[in-house]
Amino acid sequence: MRTSLLLLVLVVVAACSPAVPSLSAAPSTAVALSPSPTPETAAPSATPSPSVAPSTAFAACDLPTWHKTLPSGRLVDVQATGGSGLDTLTFQFAPGGDNPGTPTGDITIAKPPFTAGSSGQPLTVEGDQVLQVRFDKMDIVDAAGKDVYAGERNIKAQLPALRQAVEYDEFEAVVGWYVGLAGPTCVSIASDPAGRTVTLRIAHP
Repeated sequence: MRTSLLLLVLVVVAACSPAVPSLSAAPSTAVALSPSPTPETAAPSATPSPSVAPSTAFAACDLPTWHKTLPSGRLVDVQATGGSGLDTLTFQFAPGGDNPGTPTGDITIAKPPFTAGSSGQPLTVEGDQVLQVRFDKMDIVDAAGKDVYAGERNIKAQLPALRQAVEYDEFEAVVGWYVGLAGPTCVSIASDPAGRTVTLRIAHP
């Protein structure tokens, strides 16, 4: 009897006890977080390589020497002009010439001291280098005794390379000039029989 009563009590207690739910692992709801973006470091801008300017180097030349037959035996004018990178000195001749023989021209490198013709008087020529221009068999005056040459006899050009052209002699069918040049130059000489000119072309930087 006592055993039956104990079993009945245990059944009643079990029936009245609340059910304890089993603990199951809750599904994971964790979200994988991507790392916070680090501020981008701006790539250093490429430093442009400096553009290489075209070479402006100037190749200077040795002064020339020259000997030629002239367009005529009458020098009537000398003109100096300047331009971009080039100065010119043009000797202009006119038809005619009364001196016997063939008129010729010589251009050589002049060395100081510079003197004025047969007088031997000192002559100042502006420039770092000087050319000597000599024309032979030139008419100095015409048949009426008038000067054949009507241009300037001391041309102070003051151009980048051509600084001065000065007549140093005019005697006995000879006409001579000194041509003063400054800086690095490259001189060429052109004779134009049709135009009756002899031109010094003086290139410079």
